[in-house]
Amino acid sequence: MSEVHTDGRSYTPNKNNVPRKKINLPLEYISTDISPPNNNVFVVPDGEKKFIERDYKNCKLSYPRDKNDPGKIIIINYEFADKEPRIGSRRDVNEMILCLQRQGYNIYENDILTDKSKEYVLDYLEEVAKSQLSDVNCLMVFFFTHGKECNKLSTIDYDINVEEIYKPFKDCLKNKPKMFIFQACKGSAFSTTKGSVSDYDETSGFIPFGTLKTQIPEDMIFYFSTIEGNVSFRQHTGSWMIQELCKHLFAYGRRDDVASILIRTTKCVCGNYFSLKNKEYRKQMPLMISTLKRKFYLNSNKDRHLLVQTYDEQVKVLEELEKIKKKLNKLEAKKVD
Repeated sequence: MSEVHTDGRSYTPNKNNVPRKKINLPLEYISTDISPPNNNVFVVPDGEKKFIERDYKNCKLSYPRDKNDPGKIIIINYEFADKEPRIGSRRDVNEMILCLQRQGYNIYENDILTDKSKEYVLDYLEEVAKSQLSDVNCLMVFFFTHGKECNKLSTIDYDINVEEIYKPFKDCLKNKPKMFIFQACKGSAFSTTKGSVSDYDETSGFIPFGTLKTQIPEDMIFYFSTIEGNVSFRQHTGSWMIQELCKHLFAYGRRDDVASILIRTTKCVCGNYFSLKNKEYRKQMPLMISTLKRKFYLNSNKDRHLLVQTYDEQVKVLEELEKIKKKLNKLEAKKVD
């Protein structure tokens, strides 16, 4: 089995404690993966649009997709190339770009942040929230980094709390879905097939108090790679959760709503993945928190349009049959009289 890493802050030194050679290249050209970046990944130049929303029907229980832009995509990735690198993180970014482009999303170069400071990230999110988002149908933010307990996310200098990520968007994109995906550890413990092995303080709760200290705005969905107190696993081929999520986005992104896709992902991560260490099978359980009021579909497409159209026609036929039935009942009543 290939080497497994976690997204916690507890680093293990490299073999023989030999210092890593510093690469004097711009960060965007440095891959911390064993395999090189996928050359087929293409991001749209700023100011251009490759995809626009299609004019197809969605069901009445879903969020309307009546704007021109399919959605705003933000990917914040930390590889820590100058420290102990997060091996596989570049692969996660590449796969996520490819599968979202397949769903019809424009991904811009300026919206992919790599190894930025806390101040830079927060200023960027504030700037996006204040920008013109009236033409987008949804917002998706992906955050790949190391993490700690109580929803703390690591940057190259200081930690960011999850609340600081979604707070700028609480008053924008009214009645539009906003999704936040976090690939990061939430502690140093791990679950096994025999139960949980942990020194984590269970009194702080399954969901830490800080998460709900301020009211989570409506129309948001959060997906954490692991439950509170536990580690997230990652290999050179990518992290367990992100790679499994990409598979399901590829397979079901045009058919199922986002919540259903995340539930499928959770089932597969906790059921199909394990790390064998010291004769123990270590597992991972993602966590979803949602305040969505409707179904969140990633796109409008012809197949769902035809299903909705067929359903509407069936409803009309049933209404007509009901009218005919009432007329027949009146005729029958007149005959009796």
